[in-house]
Amino acid sequence: MIAAEGTWVGSFVLPLDVTLAASEGERVVLKGDGSANPVLTVMGGARSSVRNLQIDTSGGPGVVVDPGPANLMGVSIAGARKAALTASCTRGACEGETVVQNSQLTTSATGLIVSGARVRVEGGRIAQIAGTGLTDGSGVVAFGGAHLTMNGVTVEDNQAVGVLVDGSATHAALTNCVVKDNRGRGVWIQRATDGGVSITGGEVTGNALVGLGARDSAGLTFSGVTVQDTKTVRVNLDLVNFEDVGDGVGLFTGVNDVKMEGVICRRNARAQILVDEIGPSIRVGTPDVSGGLFRVVVQRTSATVEVPAALLDSPGRLLTVENSAQSVP
Repeated sequence: MIAAEGTWVGSFVLPLDVTLAASEGERVVLKGDGSANPVLTVMGGARSSVRNLQIDTSGGPGVVVDPGPANLMGVSIAGARKAALTASCTRGACEGETVVQNSQLTTSATGLIVSGARVRVEGGRIAQIAGTGLTDGSGVVAFGGAHLTMNGVTVEDNQAVGVLVDGSATHAALTNCVVKDNRGRGVWIQRATDGGVSITGGEVTGNALVGLGARDSAGLTFSGVTVQDTKTVRVNLDLVNFEDVGDGVGLFTGVNDVKMEGVICRRNARAQILVDEIGPSIRVGTPDVSGGLFRVVVQRTSATVEVPAALLDSPGRLLTVENSAQSVP
């Protein structure tokens, strides 16, 4: 189905195995009608695709794919009151993978939500996400048994967490992604105990509080990723005392079975790597660490951490930790 050039107002449903596309060089805009319904609902199917469309949500919900699979290529979604793009699995079996290629998700309450679905994001940008709700402001949120793959994606300039991975059965693999300049944590992993989270290559840079962090998770692999220039957040200890917290990699309460190889941590404001209250099987390898106040700090744990002794720093006190779990939509 080829959409004619112009702006089309309404709440649209793309049936099973249907393609909706703009002709080459033509501008096609789907504009929300101000209702509580998504601008576009994609029912999915092996031949379902949306190509080269602009989605103007007019403050309503953006695009929903449920249950998938579907292909979105060159799609721009902006201004959603909730998520720009939601991929979920509430209707029948989740078979196949939804693929999002070279698309732009911007200026919405959340960029991409993946709940129980299989999604692969190739290239593109998720940016300028912000909102007033408790769960608003994150670029990417994967939870509820989601399987998320991201290759060469830029996640930047968001109000909260760049990429949030939550839940025991949730899997995520980030390869050569850039997660930068988010005003919250860069990549945050919580309650992911199924051994299915990996970050390979790419950069996590200029975020706040912690660049790449995890709590209550197991089976994590970080390889060849650069974590740098994490900014401080002032954490109040009581009514009069505070500490400025800004660490590169943070492994916190309940984390175990972590492999870090070839990780580069530079110029993060406080510790380049902070290990606190963790479980067994933490291998840091031989990281490239420099700048900041401390290199590698290990505290409040009896578990053995495999890290070169020459890289360990002792601050002479316990470093304050802010590792609270983040709310998901």
